[in-house]
Amino acid sequence: MFFNLKLIQSYGSGIRRAKNTLSDIGSPALVFEPDNDTDDYTLVTAYINEEFARVKAEEERTPNSNSETKKDKLISNKERSLKEVLKEVLDGSDYQKVIKIAEIIDSQGSITPSEAKDVCGKSETTTWRYLSLLVNTGLIVSEGKTNNTIYKRI
Repeated sequence: MFFNLKLIQSYGSGIRRAKNTLSDIGSPALVFEPDNDTDDYTLVTAYINEEFARVKAEEERTPNSNSETKKDKLISNKERSLKEVLKEVLDGSDYQKVIKIAEIIDSQGSITPSEAKDVCGKSETTTWRYLSLLVNTGLIVSEGKTNNTIYKRI
C-alpha cells in the first residue's frame, strides 16, 4: 500500500532489514498477524532478546554498582575529547550521526538544540533524537527547561 502510494521507495525493505538485524543478533523472529489473506491489517510483534532482558533485569537489581562503574569510566574519559570517547561507546552509524554535534560540544563546551539542528542539518525531531542518544551515553547532560535547554559534557 505505501509503495503504491509512493510513500516509501522500496517495497518491504524496512521489514527485510528488521528481520535480518534481529536474526544477526539472535533475537526471536518477528511474528506477523493475522495469518490469513482476508483481514485488512497487519500486526507485527517483536519479542525482546533474552540477553537484553537478562542484562536489563540485572542492571535494575544492582543500579549502584553499575552507576559507579560508569562514573569511574567517565572520570577516566574526562581527559580525552568527547569525539574520541564516543567513537568507543557508539556503533559506527550512531557515531556518524552525532559527530558534528560532539565536535561543537568539544570546542564550545555546550550546544543548544537549535545550534545542533543547524550543525547536523536534520529536522528538529531527528536532532532531538541525536541529542537523546548523546545523553544516553552518559557523557552528555542536558540542563534547563524545554525552551532553554543546553547540552554539555559531564
